[in-house]
Amino acid sequence: MREVFKVRLKQIAEGTANTNRARCEFEYQRGYPVLANTETELAAATAAEVVGAGQVESDMQPIMGAEDFAFMLKEPPGYYILIGNGDGEGTCHVYNSSYDFNDEAIPFGVGYWAKLAERFLAPA
Repeated sequence: MREVFKVRLKQIAEGTANTNRARCEFEYQRGYPVLANTETELAAATAAEVVGAGQVESDMQPIMGAEDFAFMLKEPPGYYILIGNGDGEGTCHVYNSSYDFNDEAIPFGVGYWAKLAERFLAPA
């Protein structure tokens, strides 16, 4: 999809320039890699142990954004998890100057990471 996006973006830029009798110099730079979760089942199962299966959404739609954690997941298996900060009034995405972390979510995050550690440290 990234290659399709690059091709279409160039076509749109050149088409806009041609329509306006202008020239277009197009340069496309890829910044962040795609963040690919490879351990979704483990993440969902662990979260379900902490908050209950009905509170876990493991089949989310992809999010269009840049996340530097994607560099960490280029080689080892892993996943990026959202702990559920809430959808109430005044909420926004993390990379927003108005973001205010919901402190009530801390116990869920701590419980999740503790449960994950227990899974990895348990004797086989």
